[in-house]
Amino acid sequence: MIDPLSDILQFDFEDSYHNLSWKMMAIYGFVIDQLPSVDQIVVTNDDTIVNATALEQVLHMKKGPVMLGKVSRGYPRIFLPWLTWHVPSEMYPNLCYPLFVQGSSFVLSKEGAKLLVENVCKVPMVHLDDVFMGVYIPLTSSKVLFSGVLSNCVGLGLIHNEGFDKHIFDDFVVYHYQYSRHSAKYLESLWQKSEMSL
Repeated sequence: MIDPLSDILQFDFEDSYHNLSWKMMAIYGFVIDQLPSVDQIVVTNDDTIVNATALEQVLHMKKGPVMLGKVSRGYPRIFLPWLTWHVPSEMYPNLCYPLFVQGSSFVLSKEGAKLLVENVCKVPMVHLDDVFMGVYIPLTSSKVLFSGVLSNCVGLGLIHNEGFDKHIFDDFVVYHYQYSRHSAKYLESLWQKSEMSL
């Protein structure tokens, strides 16, 4: 359901970190159904600075079902249950995750969103949305063995872009975790520097 100002989506489940995968799939479904002219979905966290000029340059990615961002390889499953990103072995038994694009910021094509939404129920749920979407990526064959369940991969292509993996202000598309990395005074000086360079 949309609010009167058309800027808030409300779905029929509790909004929590452990429902993040469901929330992202619901948002993709909304975009597909209600916004047919949208070709790409830009996802970013609220603690991320976006370089709109650099982002606009990378939006001209290849056609088809693709996701562009920081591709992670061999990322270990977090075993410590008190950490936010903990995933129990019952949910995902392997020591490392398959390839995935980190969820702090990425661009997803409409075709990619359709593949994810159409196949969301074919694999066991993992609450980390970026890891969950990575389950769909074909590794060496057209099928993936995941938690004892054989499911067809959908063939979502991952594109790594260095601009999503930079931690220097002069060369980035997105700049993540700013509240914990830098003081407000330093961030303000970066903003002033960026305004002067325009």
